[in-house]
Amino acid sequence: MMYERVSPSSTLKDLIECYWVIEDESKEIHQQKIIPDGFPEIIFHYGDNYRINISGEWETQSKALLAGQIKNHFYLENTGTTGMIGIKFKPYALAELFYLNMDEFTDSVVDLDLILKEEFEPIKGLMTKNSDHELKIVALNTFFQELIPELAPIEKIRSAIDLILDSNASVPISDISASVNLSERQLERLFKKICGIIAKILLQDHPI
Repeated sequence: MMYERVSPSSTLKDLIECYWVIEDESKEIHQQKIIPDGFPEIIFHYGDNYRINISGEWETQSKALLAGQIKNHFYLENTGTTGMIGIKFKPYALAELFYLNMDEFTDSVVDLDLILKEEFEPIKGLMTKNSDHELKIVALNTFFQELIPELAPIEKIRSAIDLILDSNASVPISDISASVNLSERQLERLFKKICGIIAKILLQDHPI
């Protein structure tokens, strides 16, 4: 199996945590337990389909997926060879880029075409094609860089998340809310809308 983690271009580091690629020519079936890490993702499969068990039942995944914030572990299973490329976003990035209400996608992994088909149409063909993943990374950087001029920055949540990550999740909620000039209730409500989870859960996903 090959796993590679790739940093985005410097202009995208406020939006994208990393890109990642997994490839495996083996057709032996394996189940994987996936632990939430506090980052939503968009994933493209260019190998055989995967199956997912997130609510007690196994389902076959589509070739392009949006994974929201997951509060509990879930399971994945290959059906053949593996080829996938993922974009691991900052917790606020999908809301900022595409104006999504991330609360709607908490504990969900959904078909990307149901949510952002038109937006990703320019690159979906390349992403789901079995081709050089370095070319795919270049295309992803270009795609997201072209979106930057359209952004309406969500500065309060971005600042709050930076504080959580920089402190290794050791900062109290009261200090976070004070730093961005919001009440704790306002902070949690805004977190839930933009990130799909409340700040306390993000703190738990990034233990000291």
